[in-house]
Amino acid sequence: MKTLFSLIARLPWCILFAFSDFCYLIVYYVARYRRKIVRKNLVNSFPKKDLNSIIKLEKKFYHHFCDMFIETIKLFHISVPEVQKHFKFTNIEEIKESLTAGDKLFMFAAHHACWEQVTLLSIYFEYPSMHFYKQLTNKTFDAMMLEMRQKFGSISIETNNGMRELAKRDKEGGSHITCFIVDQAPLPQSRQYWTRFMNQDTPFIVTAERMARKFNYKVCYFRVVRVKRGYYESTILPMFDSAANTSENEITQMYTEMLETDIRNQPECYLWSHNRWKYTKKDYEKNSRNNS
Repeated sequence: MKTLFSLIARLPWCILFAFSDFCYLIVYYVARYRRKIVRKNLVNSFPKKDLNSIIKLEKKFYHHFCDMFIETIKLFHISVPEVQKHFKFTNIEEIKESLTAGDKLFMFAAHHACWEQVTLLSIYFEYPSMHFYKQLTNKTFDAMMLEMRQKFGSISIETNNGMRELAKRDKEGGSHITCFIVDQAPLPQSRQYWTRFMNQDTPFIVTAERMARKFNYKVCYFRVVRVKRGYYESTILPMFDSAANTSENEITQMYTEMLETDIRNQPECYLWSHNRWKYTKKDYEKNSRNNS
């Protein structure tokens, strides 16, 4: 599999996107990959849109979804100059000044546009860069993804080891960047924060906020915008200078509001195939009662 991905990654972008167009036909019309989940998520998130508008948005999402798959493969064999051409940052100097001043940054990211861009930070910043990930069941594929995500120097941390690794980093001191994709659906047995998000009552994980507050990070929002096919721009937006001085759930609430703005600006770029609203509030409450 690794050899196959490496060979595909060597192809020029135009051929890769032609392959993506073919994948779209298979994924959308033949395999019908998660069509019911995507349709349900879009209908519930955009109740004012008629069915034709939903279908158009649905197709745009699947086109972007296939492009993202191809772009991720491309990262297995891509040069630094090519990364800098296709995956840009808009406020590099501002963030460099913050890091030089001794700040340690905790970035709240999301499955919007190109979320793998969090693994490319080490190309742009000389300070240590880390990102959290959930270990995959398939050990071979997990090893491949780890190698790809760490090839430019960013460090992958398994989420379950997060607190321990951050404590170690905090003890060592020094400026660094930590990234956490925060919009995953929390498990029913885990702690969660509920808010109104995309027209629905939605639970969010609180792990990232707990980490940021415990080690008093400067908190930022990691915004990614799709400029055109194969080109993205990221902006690291300040949220709170001192996480320790925020109230409980304040960071997560601001994050949800900023993310919803991004989704409404580029709705086709969000990961609608994720069963984000699989569990209802009643499911979480039921689990809480059973564990009490």
